[in-house]
Amino acid sequence: MKPVKLMISRKTVIPSKTPKYNYHIAFLVVDKIDYSESEYIFKDIGDRDVGVKIEKDSQFAKWLVDNYGFGRYLISIWRKGFWGISHYYFDCTKPNRFRQIPKKKTKEREEIEKGYKEMKKYYKELKEEKDKERRKELVNKIEEIKEDLEINNEVIRSVERGKRKIILFKNTLPLYKEHEYEDYGDVSNNKIEIKKSIW
Repeated sequence: MKPVKLMISRKTVIPSKTPKYNYHIAFLVVDKIDYSESEYIFKDIGDRDVGVKIEKDSQFAKWLVDNYGFGRYLISIWRKGFWGISHYYFDCTKPNRFRQIPKKKTKEREEIEKGYKEMKKYYKELKEEKDKERRKELVNKIEEIKEDLEINNEVIRSVERGKRKIILFKNTLPLYKEHEYEDYGDVSNNKIEIKKSIW
């Protein structure tokens, strides 16, 4: 896998600047990891025999706690040659267990994704169908879905991009449930020197 950049932010309650609220929640950046450092941390990037060798989400959660303490973390990831940013959200507030938190989708987004899934099913059926009547019927269904949900090429591209996520590690299943932390490779050498100049 190509190297990645990570921005690690911790969920924090801070005083509000407006008089309406006393406090608000913000994600404050606690660390930034560049391409060369990611090769040292993740087993699937760079030399597999050197570094911390993290290959599971349970190991990454333990690494977060070891380096930055207990808390809720938002991990933003950029990869060389990959368009866009991926995010992971870890709840590492418990001493023995962690969980990944899913990204919340709007009702509109859920409807669009459901419609897109139906469209793909009809397109697949259309490719294999020989009967002209049935083909016409499938084309009409596809057009109807596009019209109802106002799906155009731009929306289709955004749905497809949303499904592609940068995968750094294997997820412990079932996903979004609590799991125990797991030790990772070279624990004695888990701290890394961060070169702040790259940002």
